[in-house]
Amino acid sequence: MEAHDHELVRAMAEANEVFARLHSAVEAAVRMAPAEPIDVLGIARQAGLELDQAVLTRLELPGLIFPVSWLPWYEWWPYEPLWGWWWQQHHPWARCGPYLVVRRSRWPVRPSSNTPADGDTREDRERDEAGCACPR
Repeated sequence: MEAHDHELVRAMAEANEVFARLHSAVEAAVRMAPAEPIDVLGIARQAGLELDQAVLTRLELPGLIFPVSWLPWYEWWPYEPLWGWWWQQHHPWARCGPYLVVRRSRWPVRPSSNTPADGDTREDRERDEAGCACPR
């Protein structure tokens, strides 16, 4: 294995540890109050992510997320943009980390992927700026 492969293995183990803590924190919040919104900053910080409101704004994430307790957490929690942000902050040499396979994304900003999210192409932005309500 090449030297950069060893670095990626270590970085991936670190990412898995951080996002396992995020998973646990989200699940615990849902168990404690399944009908209450979850504070994204509070849960992220509890998991060890050093976020602030500016990061949420840049990632276009709301401050509160209402849980959908009958679905798995990863279906409604915005881990995808947080994943990409984390890699950019901790291991920028890895770009946005290993390719993240996502079935579908509800989040407009996906720094964890090289593929733009729906509505994130230049044509979509130009159409939105022009106020066009035509189908995409």
